[in-house]
Amino acid sequence: MQVWVGPAGAVDAVHVVTMLDDGRRAMLSERIMRIRVAPPPAGLPQPVTMILRGDVARAHCAIGPAATP
Repeated sequence: MQVWVGPAGAVDAVHVVTMLDDGRRAMLSERIMRIRVAPPPAGLPQPVTMILRGDVARAHCAIGPAATP
């Protein structure tokens, strides 16, 4: 995934590079566009490329009642 972040930390654009179908690609793009991050340093080369791996996230995240405080 390639992400362009504006000076205030808003995600301005997303390019999803994946084998997902169009519906899932659109859903992922819409959700990523809602994210706000810390303002990037001046001169940060863009786009920022990110790799999302669900298999790793599931291995490290608690799921179910134990995950709630």
